[in-house]
Amino acid sequence: MSVLTAARYLLPVSHIGLTVALFSGVVLLSAQATVVARSSAAPWKFGLLLAAGVNILIFHCGVYRRVGEWSDFPVNPIAARVSLIAWTGVTFGGRFLAYT
Repeated sequence: MSVLTAARYLLPVSHIGLTVALFSGVVLLSAQATVVARSSAAPWKFGLLLAAGVNILIFHCGVYRRVGEWSDFPVNPIAARVSLIAWTGVTFGGRFLAYT
């Protein structure tokens, strides 16, 4: 399956997931804002969340426009790899909020 075909099916799902995550994140943050603010994982999570958000803009306004050419590249573009790293970090940061 090509990246373009996978993106055609997975991008709508990712938009729904991002909407649910943003809504639930705001609700959870508003319920325990002081606890989250005292956590040592909070700056990491919010910093990576900001980086991931900026990467979304860079990715969709630039790199994604040439997604059909990705099969010609020996490796995926850096913006695609940065996105995976940033969102994985956001996920781990969120999990560590409960333990720090």
